[in-house]
Amino acid sequence: MDANVYADGLRQLADFVEEHPSLFETGLSETFNIFVNSREELAKKAREMGTAEKYEAGSFYYLRRHFGPHHLDLCVEREKICKRVQTGVRTIEKPDPKAVAALPTIKVEEPIFEWECPDSILRLED
Repeated sequence: MDANVYADGLRQLADFVEEHPSLFETGLSETFNIFVNSREELAKKAREMGTAEKYEAGSFYYLRRHFGPHHLDLCVEREKICKRVQTGVRTIEKPDPKAVAALPTIKVEEPIFEWECPDSILRLED
């Protein structure tokens, strides 16, 4: 997407927020994500981004810059820039797969649920 088109959309959103402040009274924040595919691309964009905080979450490594209640996250898959190293071992208990396979199975009925949503939010019915 063209950066100017994106910036124009943000300005339109800012105008909308100012025109309809009651929609935004719940203390919302927004995170904008920029995904990159390599260590080199991350380094290049990080220089443009300037000062940012480093985070790791799930399978991602990212740099975050704050703009008021908003965040700009520069994200990359952790495996593309980090080295996974074994730091120890732990002992856990698991069911014996052979014993579990030998257990009999039974059939049970489970309820099935679906969501039914109104056609119009403006005409909510009981």
